[in-house]
Amino acid sequence: MNETYAGTPLYMAPEVARGELYDKTADLWSIGCIYFELLTGFLPFMGNNAFELVKALEKGDYFIPSKFIKISDASKTILSSFL
Repeated sequence: MNETYAGTPLYMAPEVARGELYDKTADLWSIGCIYFELLTGFLPFMGNNAFELVKALEKGDYFIPSKFIKISDASKTILSSFL
């Protein structure tokens, strides 16, 4: 388990953003954020400030703008396993 606060907030797992202990699954979350961005061109979680960002991370809801971007079912499954 790790407890250092390190990383880019937009790609942090919720437990890291809260300053809690975390393990390798936090890295998988970050990979999911990057994968989402590669697929859509957008970040999965946003906030107007650090507090709102942490709340968005904790909620874990992300929106795929499917009207404009077509993502395969396999990619959606992989994405949901990371996030």
